[in-house]
Amino acid sequence: AGILILLGWSGMAGGLVISSITSRETEAMQMGMAVFFPALLLSGVLWPLEAVPKWISWYSLSLPTTWASGALRSVMIRGWGIDHMHVWMGYLVPLVWFIGLLGVATLLINRSGKQSLWFRFRNRNKSAKDLVQE
Repeated sequence: AGILILLGWSGMAGGLVISSITSRETEAMQMGMAVFFPALLLSGVLWPLEAVPKWISWYSLSLPTTWASGALRSVMIRGWGIDHMHVWMGYLVPLVWFIGLLGVATLLINRSGKQSLWFRFRNRNKSAKDLVQE
């Protein structure tokens, strides 16, 4: 379950990056599909990585979905635990992607000046002068 949570977090952080780059919902949806579908297709879920060209398999090994699906397969079918390298890499790679993408999203949001819904709600009755003084 931990692998799936980390993979979900890395996907949400990727969604934050996409939403900080785009200005419209339709652009974000299109970019999300253009990023997440190839990641799923190249993860080895639908066909083995041994059947794809070598350069694609190297790219696939950099994706968090590849490591997570391999680790889940090893846990469910082979009965491996966290003491096997393939399983703990299934935890580590999505965690690194989550931290990296969350950092990139934070930088992009701070530089773009976009305000969150919570920020706008919290400061709805304040003037610009009051916000500058805080």
